[in-house]
Amino acid sequence: MADTPGVARYWGVLPCADCAGIRHELVLVQDPNTGEPQTYELVETYLGSMSTDGERAVTTKGTWSIAKGGANGAMTMVRLDGGGKPEFARSFERLGETELRLLDRSQN
Repeated sequence: MADTPGVARYWGVLPCADCAGIRHELVLVQDPNTGEPQTYELVETYLGSMSTDGERAVTTKGTWSIAKGGANGAMTMVRLDGGGKPEFARSFERLGETELRLLDRSQN
């Protein structure tokens, strides 16, 4: 896939209590001229779900921002607004240009 200016893509599989894992696919869009955060799309796919529905995907779209946080205030976080639904809000620690770590609601 060709790189698109102002678009960053992240993906990975995280543990799940009642399925084989949750595949996260996150696309962050920034203004290509200023680098300011604009929109995001997060697709969370529940793999090998125990439900009769099989795999289930949940897509969230909204806006995102960059913030500082953590115990010493030096952690760079990417925050997703949840598309207007607080239960879908997410925060990630930016570990580098190519890696994010999902944080819990307390930013740990």
